Order: sequence, then structure tokens, then C-alpha cells
Amino acid sequence: MITVTQRQQFECTYILNNIESYEKFNSHRYIVDVTVGGELVDDILIEFKSLETIINMTLPSKLFIYNSATDKQNDIIEHLKRHDVCVTGYPFEPTAENLVQHFATTLQKLLDIQYSNVKVIQIDLHEDDKSCVSWRI
Repeated sequence: MITVTQRQQFECTYILNNIESYEKFNSHRYIVDVTVGGELVDDILIEFKSLETIINMTLPSKLFIYNSATDKQNDIIEHLKRHDVCVTGYPFEPTAENLVQHFATTLQKLLDIQYSNVKVIQIDLHEDDKSCVSWRI
């Protein structure tokens, strides 16, 4: 098996509902390392530019993200929308642990469309230079 790793970064803002001390706006400039693997087809696994494009389709860059499964933030969300802030809801709390699982699932679905030989092997989501959450196959 050959593996390819691509690094991207994105920024987003969020509120966590399930952690008492975190019911406030939080923002991060994340770095994400995505490793994919598989067998070569015509001497290549996947072009870096193609992988970059697919990864960027999964990342909530420059968005306010929130848990759409709860109505705790409805007032805030409506206020942000009225002020033309781009918001995206997820059916889970936007913790790094949940985000990395979501990225893995979404990325694999997108890869399956065009690259059936390529599988997501690992995703490392860095909140800063000291903290990282990893997902592995």
C-alpha cells in the first residue's frame, strides 16, 4: 500500500453546548493532516491537487459551526444570519473529536465517487501546536 499525506488549514468559530465552561464563542485556526492510501492505478494513487480540492470540500473554512440537533443557539444563529455570517449546522457538538470523525466519513464518501482505490487512513486535527485529535482506520 502507498500512502499520501496532505496538510491543509482552516479557521472556524463555534459554541459548545455540552460543556458548561465552554458556552461561549471559540475560534481556532486548525491544521489538518489527511493520509490516504491504496494501490496505484496507472502509477499514481491520487494527485496532490485533487486530494487538496476534495479535502477543502469537507472543511468548514471561515464558517460559524454549531450543533443543529439542539435549539439552544437558535437566537444566536438567527442573529448571525441577519448579519450575513456564514453558518453551518452539524448534528453533533463541534468538538475536535466529532469534527475529525465527520471529516473522515465525508472525505471517504467524496473519494469513493472518483477514486475507489483510495481509502482514508488517518486524519490529524491540530487545534494548536500542542493539541491534536487523531482518527485512524
